[in-house]
Amino acid sequence: MSRVAVVVLCFIALTQVSAKAEEQTSKAYAACLEKSGGVTFAMQACIADEFERQDKRLNAAYKALIAAVSEKRKAELRDVQRKWIAFLDANCRFYNDPEGGTGDRLAANECRVTHTAQRATELENLKKPQ
Repeated sequence: MSRVAVVVLCFIALTQVSAKAEEQTSKAYAACLEKSGGVTFAMQACIADEFERQDKRLNAAYKALIAAVSEKRKAELRDVQRKWIAFLDANCRFYNDPEGGTGDRLAANECRVTHTAQRATELENLKKPQ
């Protein structure tokens, strides 16, 4: 399969993943991917921008939750979050096959965005209203 075909297939897959994760990722991300036209460099820029947004969202959700739980739960949350980060790193690193091409790199980076957005939503939902 040619590199162009791989990039086009990856673009289609990313836009489908983006559509499924729309509730968690930003509208700007979906629009950016749409405008990228399947150009790898443009898609990577979209992914990087969205990861930054979602990472900030995750950190805010984590800080809000850790401030709202008991001391015992704080230690548990820290432990769980460290394990989640280790899982995220290992899982998304696996997507980036060293023998693969740009599509694998895009998939690995998209993995980080999607899982970070999902985790941010999860932490936001765990914080009970006061």
